[in-house]
Amino acid sequence: MRTQQIPSLEASSAAYFAGLFDGEGYITVSVPRERNTAVLFVGLGSTSLNVLEELRRTFGGCLTAVRISSRFSRKPSREWKITNEGAAEFLRAVFPHLRIKKRQAALAFKFRKVMSQTFRSKDAHRRDLLARLAREIRDLNRGALPDVETVKGTPQNTENSQSIAPAQRRLFAGDGELQ
Repeated sequence: MRTQQIPSLEASSAAYFAGLFDGEGYITVSVPRERNTAVLFVGLGSTSLNVLEELRRTFGGCLTAVRISSRFSRKPSREWKITNEGAAEFLRAVFPHLRIKKRQAALAFKFRKVMSQTFRSKDAHRRDLLARLAREIRDLNRGALPDVETVKGTPQNTENSQSIAPAQRRLFAGDGELQ
């Protein structure tokens, strides 16, 4: 496996890429059943082609063909994609600045570590671990939340309900129990 240095980025560039990635990027993995391999994918889609080109120049990877972003804006868009060690390098560079995808990135690091370990072709434990990490990343991508403790009750300041977000109002609707 090749080892490369993490590209040195100014903190402002790393924070900028992290913000874009938190909003428009993805982390996914593939663990094919029929082969004893696994792949880590990282990508980011945008209508700002200059930013995607800068990501490709800095970290490697590839850009997809131009497509129309939506039927409303009709702007051309592309996607930057990178796999395996290149994906891990990108995640290491932006990790300190991530907020939304920080947990997925941490799982991706574990995934890469397990992938890089030597194994026998029949190593079921390793495949199970990769599959479990892949499932956890997928669940986070779908917005599945970990089990959390909830508190019964109503918001303290009910006369100023405009300051409560609509989602919070739905949580406290009815008899004061979370829904």
